[in-house]
Amino acid sequence: VTYHPVDDLAGEPRLVLRGRFRIAGAIDLGRPPPNRQVATLKPGDGGSFTGSFRVPEAAAYAAFVVEDLAGERLDTNGGRQFELLVHGGDAASLSDVLIERARDHEDRDPAVAAESMQRAMALLPEAMAERHPGAAIVVRSSESIDLGGAAAARLMLPPEMQWTAAWFRWEEDGDSRVALEELEEHWPAAEGRGTGIAASGLMIAVRARDAAAVERWSSRTLAEGTNQDPWTVKLHVAGQIANFPGSHEHARELAHEALADFDAVDPVTYPGRPLGQTATEYEGALIRARNDALVQYGRLLVSFGFEDEVVRALEAATAESPDPGLFEQLGQLQLRRGDAGRAARSFAVVASDLATSPQRADGLARRLGYSGDSPEWRRLQDSVTTALLARTAASARRQSLPPLQVAGLEGGQITLKQIRAGKPAVIVFWNRSCGPCIGNIPEIVRLAGLLEPRGVRVVSIIGKETPDPGIEDWLTQHGVTYPVYYDLGGGAWDAFGVKAIPAEFVLDGDGVLRFAATSLGEIPRQLEALGLLAR
Repeated sequence: VTYHPVDDLAGEPRLVLRGRFRIAGAIDLGRPPPNRQVATLKPGDGGSFTGSFRVPEAAAYAAFVVEDLAGERLDTNGGRQFELLVHGGDAASLSDVLIERARDHEDRDPAVAAESMQRAMALLPEAMAERHPGAAIVVRSSESIDLGGAAAARLMLPPEMQWTAAWFRWEEDGDSRVALEELEEHWPAAEGRGTGIAASGLMIAVRARDAAAVERWSSRTLAEGTNQDPWTVKLHVAGQIANFPGSHEHARELAHEALADFDAVDPVTYPGRPLGQTATEYEGALIRARNDALVQYGRLLVSFGFEDEVVRALEAATAESPDPGLFEQLGQLQLRRGDAGRAARSFAVVASDLATSPQRADGLARRLGYSGDSPEWRRLQDSVTTALLARTAASARRQSLPPLQVAGLEGGQITLKQIRAGKPAVIVFWNRSCGPCIGNIPEIVRLAGLLEPRGVRVVSIIGKETPDPGIEDWLTQHGVTYPVYYDLGGGAWDAFGVKAIPAEFVLDGDGVLRFAATSLGEIPRQLEALGLLAR
């Protein structure tokens, strides 16, 4: 490597080349490869820096940035990052490189991702012919295939992913014993590949009340999670096994280790720090991630004796989010600690939220010695609401979106502007392969029931899924009553900057994006703060 530094990095005694490598065909389930120190660059001739590194076997694509030793001054090549494409003169290896490049750019530059994928698809017939000489090859751009039974065999899933057929069958028939036997058969092919089989096996084992299987799949999940943030995996396993007979103490140990893992992170060298983010910026993100984890697993951690940490995390979370669920969780802990004054303010936020029924609001008031219609309780609600709405409105953005088209379930294109019809809107991105998305359906139905009478459209958009003739039956079966559309070309997904699903967004009556990647619990208060709810 020879690097000619930008002004901010000139004159340094040494520089660091940080990067990530993508292996062709590797399965990452949306988790990017780790970002590591690849090389130390030392001063060379003419003000340049030089160093070297070895490209991992089977690597097809790599992205890099250059940093000072503290990770505070960076050269990101104008935000594009420095790239390395590893391929021969054949179509097959070039196609692999372009696919990995597209995957790497999905989050940071959708236009580059789309361009790379188009080039890869254009090479696909030639690449397949090189890999399978003499074979008759038919390339289909998309096909809706049932991932169970004989259809899964026809799909010819790679060996490490064939376990998914057992998972889909278990979702249909609930036979945990058979599912565990099948996952055990597939484990040798999937082990170490990061396919998600271990976490799925643990979930099924817990449902089956199979102690030996719970222990086995817990160990495998922890081992398979080495490419993730370790606290995430440990808290997930702790949450799964906490109430399983004989596993409570192990769950507590995992939770304790997870909190210690946060404190042990060096933001300069940690592989989870994104390329282009300074160590100080990542340290702030890490604090937020720790608070998020404490909130997500709050009840579990309180049961393990980490109440002080959870209260501090909830206080930080409620300082930024209007989600009534967070305020209620905080109020419960404040009341438990004998702090009735602060609990009253937390519960007043919940009681004044549009999504809280009058009966529930009265119940919260009574827990604090108020009647639901008392002047004191009303004044308290007004006080906390005024402050919360001002803070929420101040956090809104103004982002214009390009004209966007989506497809109806029966075909035909329609613009997002036509769907909104001049009204504010809540846009939900999802697909049917996303378990949390499906789990959110009842809450979205309730939200639509609250907001539609107040002049707000609730619209869901399916992304990264092929249209299916059975979609309407599926929606009916799952109780979906709000409008559903397809984002066939991915244009809406890219325009909104969707990075993970489920993802919710708030638009005002002019179609301007006001809140991005929000949560369902926050949305009523966000709409109220912007004056978008009809009386």
